[in-house]
Amino acid sequence: MKIYEYIKSENRRESKILGLTIYEQYSDYKTGNRTQNFLNGFISTSKVSDNYEYHIEKEVKIAGKSFIKRVLNDNEYVWYFTGIPIKRLKLAYFYKKHYLKGVKERYDDVYILDANSGEIYLFLVYFLNAYMKKNVSKKVLLVATKKYHIDLIETICPEIPYIFRKKLRKNINADKFNYDGINFYMVFQHSHFKRIDNELHKKNEDLNYFKAIKERLNIRDSEIEMRKVVISEDIRKSVYEKVKQTGLNINNFIFVSPEANSCRNLPENFWRNLINKYKELGYDIYVNLTDGKNIFSGGEYKSIDLSYKEAFVLAELAKKIVALRSGLVEFLLQTNVPMDILYTEFSNRHLFDDITSEYVLKGFSLKNLPYINKDIIREFVISDNSYEELLPQLCS
Repeated sequence: MKIYEYIKSENRRESKILGLTIYEQYSDYKTGNRTQNFLNGFISTSKVSDNYEYHIEKEVKIAGKSFIKRVLNDNEYVWYFTGIPIKRLKLAYFYKKHYLKGVKERYDDVYILDANSGEIYLFLVYFLNAYMKKNVSKKVLLVATKKYHIDLIETICPEIPYIFRKKLRKNINADKFNYDGINFYMVFQHSHFKRIDNELHKKNEDLNYFKAIKERLNIRDSEIEMRKVVISEDIRKSVYEKVKQTGLNINNFIFVSPEANSCRNLPENFWRNLINKYKELGYDIYVNLTDGKNIFSGGEYKSIDLSYKEAFVLAELAKKIVALRSGLVEFLLQTNVPMDILYTEFSNRHLFDDITSEYVLKGFSLKNLPYINKDIIREFVISDNSYEELLPQLCS
């Protein structure tokens, strides 16, 4: 018999000492539900939530009896001790405390950017002006919850003050709420993305993510104004100096972006073959990698760690952009450089189901966006192992 044994599977963890279970955990990645047992169940914890995470219960039991329990419902927390409610607190309190901590100046309206780069780019470029008019917003503060939100704000709406705060891991069930006389606007809630996900699974041919945002914000086409991406000369000079170090031929190169959060990654072999094909055609290659590491062994290319705004500057100089579908590609649309975009399925997403590559294209096609040059965009659906068949088209 082993002194210590650790057993791990997809949804279960277990630790044993001399055959006695001292810890076990069961979790459901899709729902977020979880149970833990310590000392063969003498102490247990549980978390139960609905798919939208607007009702959450967390409980600690000792010898099978409730000891401490916390329930989130209707945007209010209630704490229980041995089954007796002892404290209540509005969820809005946490939002103000977290997002406005240390902010001395008073703002009337706070816009919390709680989404990935693609949706935040669309909001800032197409909807921000109309949404502020609709809300009669005067003194506005933007809250960036991801580092790249800062690049988007500084290049799209630099005149609006902003702060950076890490995402508060508490989902509020409201697009807008008021606390202490301040209006808070959520851009966007979890339910917004869940609706898109559900509609795509119903094979709703009429749904796309741009239309879904319009409907969520209640903005008409006639109210939409497009903001332009503006990059400072200091950033441009900095990029040129960085790229010089790589030896990249900035007069004749292709910008390759192989990374994505939602879309399934393509095999390294595909990117390596594509890079080598472009090299045979006489192009230099830049591969945009978020951590700056060279991951495609055997392919001759240049790479350096760049921010969103720096990647924009470099992509503007490219002959073509080839990218796995990600939020970065929306930002690069305003480079006005020809783009080949590859769509794969959405898979292994927390709280969301998988979506086929065909419906990823239907729901998130760049050609649904207004005021862009659709003639320089090519979009390709990749399913199964069809990616190698794309090489001649991507190199044409």
